[in-house]
Amino acid sequence: MKRRLPPVPPRPPDPGGGGGGVGGETPSNSPNSSWVGCWLLLVSLCWLCYWNSLRCGFVFDDVSAVRDNRDLRPSAPLLDLFLHDFWGTPMDREQSHKSYRPLTVLTFRANAAAHGADAPAGFHLVNLLLHCLVCVLYHR
Repeated sequence: MKRRLPPVPPRPPDPGGGGGGVGGETPSNSPNSSWVGCWLLLVSLCWLCYWNSLRCGFVFDDVSAVRDNRDLRPSAPLLDLFLHDFWGTPMDREQSHKSYRPLTVLTFRANAAAHGADAPAGFHLVNLLLHCLVCVLYHR
């Protein structure tokens, strides 16, 4: 059974009779300006929390998942991303962890092509930007 939300009542008209904005609102108090302010605050908080990661290297399993993964090299066939596990091991091998994440490995490969597989700052920057985007979209 699906739940239905009650309809949102319409906003009452602006008693001031206008002011230049959409729906009689002034640009300074329009919904768009308040959203932009919230988004800027969110992005600033994300940046403040994670900017220091840009100077750090790879940690834990990043070395084997990114730097040592042969599927991230430009010479590796793109089809291998769909035939290998997350670590670059063929799925039919006994040594494979069977962790199948081709989209993640594809983004790693694009990142490695843009910044180099030995440049953790590029990977950290992309992760930071994606984190900011997710926070803004979640807030929206």
